[in-house]
Amino acid sequence: MRNLFLLSVIVVLSQTAKAEKFTITKNSQVSYTVHAKTAFGLFKHTIIGRNNSVSGDFEVNDGIIRGKVNIPVSNFESGNTRRDNDVSIILKADEFPFIIAEIDSIDTTSIFRSSVDNPVTIPVFLTVAGIKRKVNMSISYMSLGDTLAQVNVKGKTKFTDFNISPPRIRGLGAIGKVITYAPDEVFLEGKIFVKPNQEKE
Repeated sequence: MRNLFLLSVIVVLSQTAKAEKFTITKNSQVSYTVHAKTAFGLFKHTIIGRNNSVSGDFEVNDGIIRGKVNIPVSNFESGNTRRDNDVSIILKADEFPFIIAEIDSIDTTSIFRSSVDNPVTIPVFLTVAGIKRKVNMSISYMSLGDTLAQVNVKGKTKFTDFNISPPRIRGLGAIGKVITYAPDEVFLEGKIFVKPNQEKE
C-alpha cells in the first residue's frame, strides 16, 4: 500500500495548474564502477568511486516530471587519492566542475509504479566534460515515509561517448606501483532520496 508521500504526489498531479517541486536530500549517493585490469591482463581489479555530494531538484507538473542532478566531479572517492585527482583531470573538472544528469518530459505513472523488482527504463541526458549524451537508465521508486522517497538508478555508458579516451597509466588505474588499464565501459549507479520542496513561490 502506498503511503502518504505517494498520495500527496497523486494529489499534486490532479492539480494541473500548479507545479510541485522536490529536492534531493543530503544522504543521496552516486557511483561509478570500472572493471580494470593490469598489464597483459594478469590481474583484474574493480574500481568503485562514490560521491555523496549530490544535489538537484525535480518538478512535477500535469503528470510530467522534469529535473536535474548535479554531481561535483572533484568529490568522487575511490580509496586512492591520486586516482581521484586523475579522475578530476580526465573529466576536466576545472572547466566543467559538475556532471549533470537531466530528465525531461517523463510520465510519472511509470515511475511510481516501478519497484526494485520491476524497474522501468527512461532516457537520462548526461553531460560529462561538456559533452551531452542520452543514456538509457533503469529506475525504481520506493516510498520511505510520509515525506521521503528513494529512487534507485542504474545504467552504463562509455568513456568514448564523451570524447574521453579510456584511462591507461594513472587515470582510473594506479594501484600502488601497479599500472592498470580501464576498459571503455563504465557502470553507473545512484541512490537518490527526494522530499517535497517546502519553499513557497
